[in-house]
Amino acid sequence: MKVLFKNRFDAFTSVGGDTVQMLNTKRELEALGIEVDIDLGITRNVKQYDIVHVFNLMRSYEGSLAIWQAKAASVPVVYSSIYWDFSEFNKVGRQSQLHNFLHEHFSEFTVEKFKESVRGIREGNALSYTRYMLSTFKKTLEEVDLFLPNSVNEGELIRTRILPNAQYHVVHNAVDSGIFNLQKGQARNQKALTVARLDPRKNVDAIIKSKLLLEVDIFGAKAPNHSIYYDKLLESKPKNISFKGAIDNAELATIYNRYSMHILPSWLETPGLSQLEAAACGCNIVSTDRGSASEYFGAFAEYCDPSKPETIKHAVERVINNTREPKAMSEFVLDNYTWKKTAAQTLMAYKSVLGEK
Repeated sequence: MKVLFKNRFDAFTSVGGDTVQMLNTKRELEALGIEVDIDLGITRNVKQYDIVHVFNLMRSYEGSLAIWQAKAASVPVVYSSIYWDFSEFNKVGRQSQLHNFLHEHFSEFTVEKFKESVRGIREGNALSYTRYMLSTFKKTLEEVDLFLPNSVNEGELIRTRILPNAQYHVVHNAVDSGIFNLQKGQARNQKALTVARLDPRKNVDAIIKSKLLLEVDIFGAKAPNHSIYYDKLLESKPKNISFKGAIDNAELATIYNRYSMHILPSWLETPGLSQLEAAACGCNIVSTDRGSASEYFGAFAEYCDPSKPETIKHAVERVINNTREPKAMSEFVLDNYTWKKTAAQTLMAYKSVLGEK
């Protein structure tokens, strides 16, 4: 079986969760004997592939091009949607007045077209760009043979907000079990940490407002377009909260193994790679209740309301009073959410589309 992966044009220069999911899925599919290529443009001859697998529904221009190219060659399309409802965040979490105005008055995919007009044409040609601007992305998505959401919640959201009759097969997000696991002999402190990009969606300011009593170390890079938000974080932080700056990926597992708890009160997570990675390394979890975190962790996490900072404090207190052993946290994640399992789920989806058993 030959599969062509498609993603946004800047997936390698601006690495995100979709990039991580794509590359890890590729590695594990290849271990199962599947031939996988990646094309971030429209240069490949799609006819030589059995399936085109697209990532990231929120980049509608690249998604449209990938679907049109595949269907012109009569090749089936599966779509890792990585999609969620940002309407709450758009109303209360965005810092930009322009973004607030756009999201209040236009649909999410229309806003994406505005963004594309600013980005300019970087791939395809003027004809394909014009077709995109005149098309309806929801109509284009009707050509998708199967969606691969990260959770049942996400799949149902696609049906509610985009396509009522969308067919989907859940493919979980995951961790690299060879990297994120318990490290022998590593001393674990009684502090909490947060690993996140420092922007409004991650809602780090709510940690400050929650008036926690324990120490919290926050690791993450300042988002380029959110310097004002970052400056306000530094100005308002109490003594028990420290900003440690960006962290190299090679150090992540060791850092996680030093802490007892990971806190992420985002406006939305699906469930957040950092949450899964931290838990795989033995951290107890305090998670947002928005998104699909509860579908992943169930009783293995405590949950907070991102709009109510006091609920973060309450969730932290519940963890302190009922701390799970690091071994239990790690085993739960590594028994359920590894990239090998993700690849197996993905291959099952491919076979269903191709009519194989």
